[in-house]
Amino acid sequence: LILWVLLMAAAGFVALSRADELTAPALAVIEGNNLIMLWGALIGLKVVHEFGHAYACKSFGGHVPEMGAFFILFTPVAYVDATDSWTFPKARERAIVTLGGVYFESIIGAAAVFVWAMTEPSAINTLAYQIIILATVTTIAFNMNPLLRYDAYYLVSDMVAIPNLRARCQEALAGLCKRVLFGLKYDADGEPHTFKPGLALFGAAQITYR
Repeated sequence: LILWVLLMAAAGFVALSRADELTAPALAVIEGNNLIMLWGALIGLKVVHEFGHAYACKSFGGHVPEMGAFFILFTPVAYVDATDSWTFPKARERAIVTLGGVYFESIIGAAAVFVWAMTEPSAINTLAYQIIILATVTTIAFNMNPLLRYDAYYLVSDMVAIPNLRARCQEALAGLCKRVLFGLKYDADGEPHTFKPGLALFGAAQITYR
């Protein structure tokens, strides 16, 4: 953990010291032949991401029965079966497995910062820059966004001890709407529509974001 913190601090210092250069070519990553390189970088980085979950699960004695890939829009997307981590009694261990993918990505992203900073404009420099973007901006926007069903969503669900969080939030929001808009105090089973502001608010945020 100490080594990781030092690595992130060093990479952050380099990034901040060259912030103007780092933000200037952002749109260039989706130009021409760079798209093919970006496609390959995304696949490779997500493979590393899934290994992060797998090794974190195994480090606490969990079993990882399967790893593989499925295709979304002709792009292979890696996956791992680390569901054994749900049986871990300690919340800290489950959280580490959930965040293992982002942890591995952050290490690759930090290394890419140093490669980018030390190379002149070239294919290697462009690839390093793409990895930086993928490991930071896209990872935060997707994996660390609790409004999408990725790592942060499952982390929140686990930390608040509410399984099927998305479904529970939608039920709470629907119950609130029925009570407020239509005056229905009971559901079809005769159970009262209880007001759960936290779940309803989170459900509304998820729907709005989608």
